[in-house]
Amino acid sequence: MTAYILRRLVVMAPLLWAIATITFFLMHAVPGGPFDNEKPLPPATVEALERKYNLDGSLTDQYLSFLGNLLQGDLGLSFRQDRPVSDVISEGLPETVQLGLCAFAFALLVGLSLGVLSGVKQNGPLDYIGVFVATAGAAVPNFVLSVFLVLFFALHLGWFDVIGWEFGNPRQMVLPIVALGMYPAAFIARITRASMLEVLRQDYIRTARAKGVQEFSIVLHHAMRNAMVPVLTVLGPILAGLITGSFVIEQYFAIPGVGRAFVEAVGARDYGIIMGMTLLYATLIAVLNLAVDVSYAVANPRIRY
Repeated sequence: MTAYILRRLVVMAPLLWAIATITFFLMHAVPGGPFDNEKPLPPATVEALERKYNLDGSLTDQYLSFLGNLLQGDLGLSFRQDRPVSDVISEGLPETVQLGLCAFAFALLVGLSLGVLSGVKQNGPLDYIGVFVATAGAAVPNFVLSVFLVLFFALHLGWFDVIGWEFGNPRQMVLPIVALGMYPAAFIARITRASMLEVLRQDYIRTARAKGVQEFSIVLHHAMRNAMVPVLTVLGPILAGLITGSFVIEQYFAIPGVGRAFVEAVGARDYGIIMGMTLLYATLIAVLNLAVDVSYAVANPRIRY
């Protein structure tokens, strides 16, 4: 297992290099630049700004300079805020991570509960309810769900606030968490249900029932453990996506996280923020995929690397 983990970590380096390279050249291939405005700046001002942010050289020189700084842990400066990119990311990352982890916990709790109940009670009322909630959650985009949540629970009932984020304050936490976590919860529920239905039809489940083992024990100790392998496959990307992909929700609820900063950076063509967020997302995906692969062996002892 240790050798496998080390090999995967070594492979991450060229993977991140490829992602950084593709993103760099794609950004510079888009017409225009970060200093193009509706009211054009004087040529001398643009020249000074390009010199300040190392944009006055050729594309090859800029790329080599970017790679050199990246190897030293320097993500460069934000053109829009004139601050190190690492400071901008670290400033908004706590709120984004809190929101993402809470939404992931919500998605895991709701998705696993609905999926297991639907699988165990197939074609019963609980199954129909679970399938309906999973289908509705997958069909409604989070920005549409946000509108309905705000209109009903915030404006009509007055239970929650709609602006800002304060960890530990349910009035500000519940609506963004539900809006962000409902789609992955529906996705997890559908996969869990399908996996449970397949596992419950296996011979070893029938053998356990024939031996008189209680149904609760069969579901908990035999069915769920083996049914979790397909679910674990999607949990890593889901967690990474929730942590770094809450752009719309952060904008809608005015949460000062990195997702909101990324949206603003795209509009302003702030190359530093875009590159920093892309590399952060890629790193999280790679690390969490590795964690998922390792967790396979925990969920199913027959799996070895």
